[in-house]
Amino acid sequence: LGRAISEPFSFSFSGEDDGEEEEEESFGDEDRDPESETLSALEWPSLCSTLSSFASTSFGRHLLLNLQPPKAPYPRYALHSQDETPSEAQRGYEDFQGHCEGLLEETAAAIELEERAGGAVDYSGVNTSLVGDALRVLGRGMSVSGVQGAAVAAMMAAANGLKPMATRPDLVRRIWSAVDEEGQVRDTASAEVRQARAACQLAAARAREAVARAARGRGAGGGVVEEVVEVDGRFCMVVNRQLMSGGDGGASSGLVVKSPSSSLMVIEPTSAVQLNNRYSETSAEAWRAEQAVLALLSGELREAVGDIQQVLETLVRLDVIIARARYSSWLGATRPSFTSLSEAFGVTTTTSSAPLTPATPATPATPAMSPEPANITEASTPADAARSAESALSIKSTTSAEPATSAVPSTPLLDIRSLRHPLLLQQHRAAQKRANQRLQKAKRAANRLRMRPGIAAAAAAAAVGAGAAAAGVGDRGLEAGAGASVGGGVAGGSAGGWVSLLTEAEREVRGAEGELARAEASVPVPIDVTVTRGCRVVTVTGPNTGGKTAAIKAVGLAALMARCGVYVLASPTPCLPLFDLVLADIGDSQSLTQSLSTFSSHLVRIRTILEAATLCSLVLLDELGAGTDPIEGAALATAVLEHLAGGVEEGEDGSSGASSGASSGGALLTMATTHHGQLKTLKYRDTRFENASVEFDDERLAPTYRLLWGIPGRSNALNIAQRLGLPREIISAARELQGSAKMQVNEVITAMEEAKRAYEMDVDATASVLRQAESLYSDLTSTARRLQLHQQALQLDGQQKVQTAVLDGHKAIRAAARAAVRKAREGEEAALFEGAGRRRGMEKGEAVSGWSIQDGSSTGGLPKVGSASSAQKQLKQERIPSVGATVSVPRLGLRGKVLQLNAEKREALLQCGRMQMTISLDDL
Repeated sequence: LGRAISEPFSFSFSGEDDGEEEEEESFGDEDRDPESETLSALEWPSLCSTLSSFASTSFGRHLLLNLQPPKAPYPRYALHSQDETPSEAQRGYEDFQGHCEGLLEETAAAIELEERAGGAVDYSGVNTSLVGDALRVLGRGMSVSGVQGAAVAAMMAAANGLKPMATRPDLVRRIWSAVDEEGQVRDTASAEVRQARAACQLAAARAREAVARAARGRGAGGGVVEEVVEVDGRFCMVVNRQLMSGGDGGASSGLVVKSPSSSLMVIEPTSAVQLNNRYSETSAEAWRAEQAVLALLSGELREAVGDIQQVLETLVRLDVIIARARYSSWLGATRPSFTSLSEAFGVTTTTSSAPLTPATPATPATPAMSPEPANITEASTPADAARSAESALSIKSTTSAEPATSAVPSTPLLDIRSLRHPLLLQQHRAAQKRANQRLQKAKRAANRLRMRPGIAAAAAAAAVGAGAAAAGVGDRGLEAGAGASVGGGVAGGSAGGWVSLLTEAEREVRGAEGELARAEASVPVPIDVTVTRGCRVVTVTGPNTGGKTAAIKAVGLAALMARCGVYVLASPTPCLPLFDLVLADIGDSQSLTQSLSTFSSHLVRIRTILEAATLCSLVLLDELGAGTDPIEGAALATAVLEHLAGGVEEGEDGSSGASSGASSGGALLTMATTHHGQLKTLKYRDTRFENASVEFDDERLAPTYRLLWGIPGRSNALNIAQRLGLPREIISAARELQGSAKMQVNEVITAMEEAKRAYEMDVDATASVLRQAESLYSDLTSTARRLQLHQQALQLDGQQKVQTAVLDGHKAIRAAARAAVRKAREGEEAALFEGAGRRRGMEKGEAVSGWSIQDGSSTGGLPKVGSASSAQKQLKQERIPSVGATVSVPRLGLRGKVLQLNAEKREALLQCGRMQMTISLDDL
């Protein structure tokens, strides 16, 4: 969307320029656009009307309502002119394609923006009409109104998030300081406005009070004065003429302003005239003060008119893009892809001078089918016809002696699957909406009736009575039925009218339900349109009301929508060439003013199409060759289609064949509907032609609206006439006049259709099996992936368990080591305690073992020694550290160096890190 903001986009804001358009170069006899009649024939205005409803601004709706498909930059006859080389036209076409692809990119970006923002992008608060009026007024040198200024400020504020737009926040603040959201000039806009309005309000209060006093004086009798009103800026009173006294109705004491009726009149009292004059003067002064403010504001806006116009154009452009995105999402459409120029014409782009001509079709080869199309009528039995149909379905062109002049790529030129007509889908949804609204309304009415007291019981009694009366058989049965009927009549006598209304409401509910079911069932049937390379003309045949015209209209609308940046109602991804022109002759163009018959009007339109068509155009012809003698019409239709296919030339044997040189005319693709049987055989002698038909259900005698490719259609006129009730003898006589040859041809076509249906069923079954295989493959791949992840998880879990065991082992080893160290330390301390005791015993001359110290008797064991705590205390008293020694304090968990000793107090001064402390020697 950033590119959309930066690209130039402009339209006229001034009223006198609305009808002025730059004159285009005139080609042919008509100056108007050759696509103008096509747009009308394809009902493009109806599509644009729906598209415009998704826009938020009035200018956006106007632009979309009058949306014209973009035009190719090269002149209309560039592809046929000798003055311009094909390479120049090709470059112009590529620029044209880049522009249309840019429109689709904008729509895609807007769809993504809508999804992310949840539909929050809305410019409905921007009044583009008022902004356009403001630009027009500023262009004329006049002052804007307050409403116009407020509209400009609201627009600039709405565009504040757009970059790199000059939204001018200072200008927005200036506007809001002068006017409010309603467009009224603020009291704070200037001192003059404030003073003038204060004076005006005072004058108004005095004038109203004077009129009120006069009204109270007149209304002494009661009912004379109706009310006090302001008329044209002057306060008056409404007086009842009939209740006033005096011959003139009391008009002599005041001025009669107006008389709204024969009994009322509006009078301005004489006492209030001067006060009303003062009120008018102050009002004029206040208006002049407001205009002075608006004049100053207009001067500032005039300096920023370029920025204002740029913001307006950008907002309208974004509104149009977002409307295209919302419409595409509402339809459920898909983004199309364009076939490139080289693909469209079957040429390579390795050199820039590639000729802009279609690939010359190969020499018509003999189709590998039996019998020949001309001899189809010789099939003697339906079985032969079926065999002929099977052969026709497997047509493959045999390799001719002369190689083709250019290889035709295998990818289709146009491939649109599940294509639906957007207008038919709109009608379907509208019918569903109407039926649903009718059903909801009928249900509400029936529910209201059921809620009335006694109505439901009366209706049930009436139903039971009617059922019993209907079920009465024999004497007893008749008596019971009569009694029940009478009972039902009595029950319903008091509320019979309401019961009948309820019955009618329930009947309406059932009718609405049926209408909704029919609307939901009438879904537009999608069609598949696939045109192979080298095909230039598609002949669509089949019965009337079978959908031939709707099919070619859907293709034409798809081409126009893709050019305008609107998604195509198809799936999955429609692929089509970018047609520079879509030219159509559809419908009756009879003109009484120009003395043109139906046939003549078609010829005039076809002449215009032949003159305007280029090698990048799409031509749609409905009922080609109709309206005249069938033989002449078929001959003329054949010649027109051969010209649109690229022209014909006479071979050496005098036969008509495809031109081997560069084409001097024609269109890229032509789709024509017809009932002429001769046009169905063009496919079998020219590879540039293809047949298609609309399917017809012989059992229901109704079209299925499906498009069948490669099979000529049957008109089924006699079957339809029989279905519509024409006399049987007329149908039988027509069948006899038709002849057996025509019937055999229809049998062949019927067999081909059945074989085609069987083939499509086989294709669908194969596709279903393929989808199942793909689903199984996906499941298998997913299972293998999950198994691999599970194995990796198991390996990771095993590694984690090994690491945990290793860590636990390390922890156990460290714990055992700490326990061994602790045990060793305890052993050392015990040995020290034992050594200290022995030394003390030796000093006192006591025996260290075997004898008691107190009585000298033998103990039979070790001597009694003091407790471990007393021994440890004595050991600590004997162990006195020296100055400078490193000691530990287990009680505090500290280590330090001895600085001083006090043997008397048994204390030591320690340096522990940055602090010094005095500790008892017993704690060291």
